[in-house]
Amino acid sequence: MSAAYRLANWPTAARRTLALAGLTLVVLVVWGGVVTPFEWLISSQSAWREQARRSLAQERGWKNAAAPWGELERQVQAAPIWQKFLEVPAGATPGAAAQRHVEDLFRGELPPVIEALATRHVDGLTAYPVRVTTSMTIDQLKDILLSSHTHGAYLRVERLQVTAPQAQLPQQNARLQVNLDLVAYARRGVP
Repeated sequence: MSAAYRLANWPTAARRTLALAGLTLVVLVVWGGVVTPFEWLISSQSAWREQARRSLAQERGWKNAAAPWGELERQVQAAPIWQKFLEVPAGATPGAAAQRHVEDLFRGELPPVIEALATRHVDGLTAYPVRVTTSMTIDQLKDILLSSHTHGAYLRVERLQVTAPQAQLPQQNARLQVNLDLVAYARRGVP
């Protein structure tokens, strides 16, 4: 007995139910095999186009914003502050160059004790600290601090400790014991 003969012997309601179930199965297979992948294809193309639009708009925006920033960067690079950084002569170490600048400040005073401290990196710059220990009057200290601002290289006063004698003469400036930490800065590319 064949399958067609067996189905022909089924009651009419059962055959109609089987036909509707088969039709539903065919519709689901066609939907899952053709319509759903087509929807995915269309939605992925839409998402890709939107992403490409955003990417191109962002690139255009960066290019438009880069022009003023490029000009600003050129102005910053041309600023006179860059000439104030520590210049290291050929054959010298940066620490020795920093010490030389500090020695230039103290010309004519009692010879100070100058000691190079540990080099450190600060925000893209290299700091070369130098500690000075000397004895001087308050007027001499004022002159040293003022000349540190007008000196060729930028020297930052990082620490100042002044010790005054307990007994002082009324008409004479007492000699002070001064401990002074000065820092010379160089660009990070300078050794």
